[in-house]
Amino acid sequence: MFGQQCRHRCDCDWDNTESCDHVTGHCKCKNNFNGFSCESVCKIGKTSSNCNSNCPCARGASCTKSFFTKRAKCRCPVGKKGETCDKPCDNGRYGYGCKERCPKHKGIVGSCDPETGEVSCAPGFSGPICVHPCPDGKFGEDCENTCECRNGECHHVTGECICQPGWEGSDCSSQCPAGRFGLRCSQKCLCQSVTECDPQTGRCLCPPGKTGPECESDCPKGRWGNDCARECECSNGAECDPQTGHCSCSHGYTGHKCDLVCPADKFGADCSQQCECKNGAECDSVSGNCSCAAGWSGADCSESCPSDTYGEGCISRCLCENGAECDPVDGACNCPAGWTGRFCNELCSDNTWGVDCANECLLNCTNEASCSNEDGSCLCKDGFEGELIFYIEYCVQFVCAHLET
Repeated sequence: MFGQQCRHRCDCDWDNTESCDHVTGHCKCKNNFNGFSCESVCKIGKTSSNCNSNCPCARGASCTKSFFTKRAKCRCPVGKKGETCDKPCDNGRYGYGCKERCPKHKGIVGSCDPETGEVSCAPGFSGPICVHPCPDGKFGEDCENTCECRNGECHHVTGECICQPGWEGSDCSSQCPAGRFGLRCSQKCLCQSVTECDPQTGRCLCPPGKTGPECESDCPKGRWGNDCARECECSNGAECDPQTGHCSCSHGYTGHKCDLVCPADKFGADCSQQCECKNGAECDSVSGNCSCAAGWSGADCSESCPSDTYGEGCISRCLCENGAECDPVDGACNCPAGWTGRFCNELCSDNTWGVDCANECLLNCTNEASCSNEDGSCLCKDGFEGELIFYIEYCVQFVCAHLET
């Protein structure tokens, strides 16, 4: 309100007005505003109340009013500082008014970008703030170079090869020469009885079949090779050559590891001998002795069992009677004509004859003559005679004649 008795209302835009003169009603505008009612914003480059002063800020900065002094104040953009924002950020600062601190690490080169804060990594480092050394196999600026080390590590900054013990050369591709070992092959072997040592540890390298600090001992059983470092792979009691690892197979076995049984026709050490067994006999793979099949005997099983024996080893006694033949394998009796039964001790029954009594007597023998169990002919009783006739389909009947006394 203003005027006599404060009867008039001020016509000011109070969002942009500091005060209204109580006498005249004049609106005193806030910094950066002007107009009768303070309704307008100052043009670019002007500041203060009613926009009657030039803005002192450098290009890119904006003018504001100090809360304390009510004077124009510059608001600096990123990367600038100072009262008029005309100075760049000091090293180690960035952002609006240079208020932010740059990250610090040994992998960071110089300072960071004054506007973004982005850092530049030193050779050999990577990552957003350069805290990570180059990954294995890479080195140099931005870790873009590839290492060439074969048996060693690559320095992440220079790319220089750091060789493992036992190796040397610019790319660590050369093994230590005889008599040298260790880092950069700088140490001398101290072996007395041999000239070579392990290029990494300096341990004496014994020739095949030997071991010990001075290579004075033979390989223990089951070991072979340089310094007895390798394990034998021989099976079934085979002996292992301490120098070559070759397996000398026991009798009955063969193969690189002596893990194969001899084939049926071989026997002996490494299955090198030929079996002589015959007639289906089994050959012992160790000794070559023949295990004869039933019905055979002899060293090579070439002899049939004697007529009165049978079975394995011909040790079983035949029990056949009446001239029957004994099977040399199972002892079964092959009965002659006229006999039957397990042991051929039973005559053919009446009216049968022949092998296994398989034939029926068909001759009409007269005068009480009987049929032969062997050939089926008529056997005349005392006082009669006749001709021996075998049965055939067209045979003629004969009667035994009376014997004169």
